[in-house]
Amino acid sequence: MVALALCIVALAGCRPEEEVRTYRIAKPADAPSAASETPQPVAPETAAKPPSGEPTDRMIGSIVPGPSQAWFFKAVGPKAAIDDAADAVTAFLASVRFEGDKPKWETPEGWTEEEAGGMRLATLKVPAEEGTESIEMSVIGLPLVGDWDAQVLDNANRWRKQLQQPPLAAEAIGDELKPLADVAEGAVLFDTVGWFDGGTMAPFAGGAAPFASATPPAAPAAPAAEQREMKYQSELQSTTPDGWTEEPGSAMRKASLRTPGGAVLTGFAFPLTGAMGDRLENVNRWRGEIGLEPTTADELEAQTEEMKLLGSDGAYFEMVGETETTHAAMVEREGQVWFFKLRGPVEEVANERDAFKKWLESLSLEGAEK
Repeated sequence: MVALALCIVALAGCRPEEEVRTYRIAKPADAPSAASETPQPVAPETAAKPPSGEPTDRMIGSIVPGPSQAWFFKAVGPKAAIDDAADAVTAFLASVRFEGDKPKWETPEGWTEEEAGGMRLATLKVPAEEGTESIEMSVIGLPLVGDWDAQVLDNANRWRKQLQQPPLAAEAIGDELKPLADVAEGAVLFDTVGWFDGGTMAPFAGGAAPFASATPPAAPAAPAAEQREMKYQSELQSTTPDGWTEEPGSAMRKASLRTPGGAVLTGFAFPLTGAMGDRLENVNRWRGEIGLEPTTADELEAQTEEMKLLGSDGAYFEMVGETETTHAAMVEREGQVWFFKLRGPVEEVANERDAFKKWLESLSLEGAEK
């Protein structure tokens, strides 16, 4: 018995000790935390792979530092609709100015404006092609943070996330965002395509959730039959080249034609404010649309053909990209700047070059000499 007891004791001494195990219990997301008052650094997100196929949506916006707030202007919608309104939207964003703490602008002809509340200062409705919904541009003010470059990068990447595009690194921001120096020092233009997922409004500095938008409900859409009857008249007169087709215009689009091979001609008129009449800025915007690098003032002077447009001294430019070409002309007349642009496949625009120039020469305004 003694021997048996000794064996049992010996075996017990050889058994491994109980293992101490610890478990981490996930805290409910809505549980209060003493640390929640102070934003904590978070690891960068891993960008999801964007959908396959051609991008379906386009977003054009600007991020602008004001005297006491950061301001965000954003228009997003189907790519075809935004493409049609891109020149008008870009010109509007470049025309914004500050009087006091809030941005001011002149609402373009044909646009409508609704006051909002909370963070949203206003909602502008940009007319689109006949039979399609108007494009909505929101104007939102948020607190400024200490580092403007960081705030720009954070919000640009939030917009890219809404388009299901990967985030930008800080060193790449200059390639993606274009300066709007005439609006404010540090103001930038954002223009990216992707697959819009609905998104959210801009977050407050420090990560606090935004208030719900107080935008009043939109008025009911006009019946389809009524929409089909909507026509926009332009004071611009011209002779349509053989084989070209005229397309519906809008309150902001003074001319809209298409060549047999699918190149698109558009004509716009805007108030001559800010840098609207700056040849270099406009040409570099058009160059960027077809994948070309910006040019310089000296290079542009050598590339510019002076020509008469609407009875005034205008300028003509040709920009040839890898897959697309843009031929454009602009002229200042009676407080307005007029833009005429033919854009399409390289070969098609080359074939229609002479027809485009003859069309430009045919232009006149009602009640005015050519």
